[in-house]
Amino acid sequence: MTAGVILAGILLFLTGLFAFLMTSDYFKVKEIMFNESNNTVDPSYLKGRCIFNLDLAKEAENITEHYPTYRKIRLIRMPPNRLFVDFVRRRPVAIVRLSRQFCIDAEGVLFDPPQEPQEGDLPYILGLETKIFDPKPGKKYNNRELILALSIIKEVRSNRLLRDYGIKKVDVTNLSSVSLFISEPQKQQAIKAQPPILPAEVFFEVKLDAQDARGKVNILSGLLSQIKNDSGNIKYIDLRFREPVVKFNEAKAYGTKRT
Repeated sequence: MTAGVILAGILLFLTGLFAFLMTSDYFKVKEIMFNESNNTVDPSYLKGRCIFNLDLAKEAENITEHYPTYRKIRLIRMPPNRLFVDFVRRRPVAIVRLSRQFCIDAEGVLFDPPQEPQEGDLPYILGLETKIFDPKPGKKYNNRELILALSIIKEVRSNRLLRDYGIKKVDVTNLSSVSLFISEPQKQQAIKAQPPILPAEVFFEVKLDAQDARGKVNILSGLLSQIKNDSGNIKYIDLRFREPVVKFNEAKAYGTKRT
């Protein structure tokens, strides 16, 4: 038997095997599984198609475009006849008030708020109503005000000394006078009554500008560590000047520049 005959036999076998894989009902998609309960995404149109003849990356991209709540959707083959859908959700870092409320992730992509409740409160980003028109879920926005607000939120949350403070809202209406509202850490008071009573939430304003968000947040953390015993009495902190100003509700100020 010559080498040519052997090669022809191998090619014939592979051709038959390929035809079998592409046409056999045994390898057609019969079941689609999900990594989480899902009532919105419907990839059932893939059922009945050959599992080996699907461009999974392209199909996943098409599905993701219609469901912007998810950062990414992956399709995985599970021979002989199943597909697995892996959802990677967008993680909201704030709520943006526009024509209606949207969640936004760290990449600046808007998406509809999840139906299930979130753990903890998300800060609000204000002042973008005249900056973002006709907002669309799944679209990434790169305007200066939004980037600054996301940067401030990121820096506050990543600062070790500020981890116990909550961010209530960031108002970027005016880039020369940005307002960050943060809340005091709620510390449970030791009392005899049961259940224990938590103190009312106290928050104050921090005034910034568009320059050096990380540096300003570091200054803020340093100030609060120095005046932590009086932090519950702060009216505002102004970081727009060379020397920061701390204005208390009482008639006193901290810093070289006084109000």
